[in-house]
Amino acid sequence: MEEANHRAETERQWRERAEQEKRNADQRAWAGEENARRERERAEGERREREQAERRKAEAEEAMKQARIAREAAEVAAEKARVEQERSNKAAQEAMEEMKKAKDDLANGIQPVTWPTPEEYARTLQAYQYQEGKFHFAIAGLSGSGKSSLVNAFRGVLNQTASAAATGFTETTVVVGRYPDPNPEKPCVWYDVPGAGTLTIKDWDYFNKQGLYIFDAIIVLFDNRFTATDIAILRNCERWKIPAFIVRSKSDYQVENIKRTLVDSIEEDESLDEDEQASRLETVLDVAIEGYKSQTRQSVEKNLKDSGLGSQEVYLVSYKALLNTVRRKNTKNVLYLDEAKLLTRLVEAAKERHCPPASQQLGETSNMFARLTGSGKWSTSGFV
Repeated sequence: MEEANHRAETERQWRERAEQEKRNADQRAWAGEENARRERERAEGERREREQAERRKAEAEEAMKQARIAREAAEVAAEKARVEQERSNKAAQEAMEEMKKAKDDLANGIQPVTWPTPEEYARTLQAYQYQEGKFHFAIAGLSGSGKSSLVNAFRGVLNQTASAAATGFTETTVVVGRYPDPNPEKPCVWYDVPGAGTLTIKDWDYFNKQGLYIFDAIIVLFDNRFTATDIAILRNCERWKIPAFIVRSKSDYQVENIKRTLVDSIEEDESLDEDEQASRLETVLDVAIEGYKSQTRQSVEKNLKDSGLGSQEVYLVSYKALLNTVRRKNTKNVLYLDEAKLLTRLVEAAKERHCPPASQQLGETSNMFARLTGSGKWSTSGFV
């Protein structure tokens, strides 16, 4: 009986020990699972933290990138704004300078630059019967300056003849007179342009209104004084690259007047003996000529300088001397000054304008004429 009880107690203890071990094993298993779960949760947390850190890093890098792009864009915009501001300031400054210049020009009688349209240019060519292959010369100046007489002299025609341009002490021309050279071997057409004083045209508008831009050369003729119209013509000739010649007419009368004044002064000078008086009277013509040349050139030089124009030669001529020069005559008792030189320079300038050197053919100097006329080279045979 005791043995059975002992065995039963042993079995019971064994069972209790087995159950305890099972409980211990279950507890260890649960603890392991719990540790594994916690480890998984920790790993998952670390993964999430890494992902979040990487996301924050990427977001920070993107933010930095966008900030850099924005900064660069702002710098570009600021530079563009600076450039635009500088351009605006420059434009404003130029506009102010242009406005000041325009006001100054208006005060000086100079108006804004205007160019004829191609249609206006074509109408002017037609109105003046412009002919390809011929040289067209305009003589402009105030009334009474001797334009018509000069036209006649250039053509080798005596005043008052049937083919002569009308002459007189008042302006005899109210429209532009056209006078072809009577010699068919000379391809020249001369134009007597009415003086600005006879027209309701302002000085600054005279050049365009009279269509002077079509001519191959322009003679600005004056008798005693230079005028605002003369300056306007010269300034526009410079713009159009048209050869311009400043010519003083009636030089024989001017020299004769100076000579008479000198003779009177010498004859009335009681401090001179007969020999000194005779000596001075012998040279009085030369003195009168030099005085006339000096006075005229100084006056023209001053007028050009005061008007902002460069120096330019002035030609001193008279009707009779020019007529004889054209006719190749050498009549006595005629005062010859710059007539031959004027003719030579006039021919040279006209030839160069129609047949410019190769270095100038594509240059700015002849572009306006070529663009409006479509002209190429011209023949100059028979001109002289």
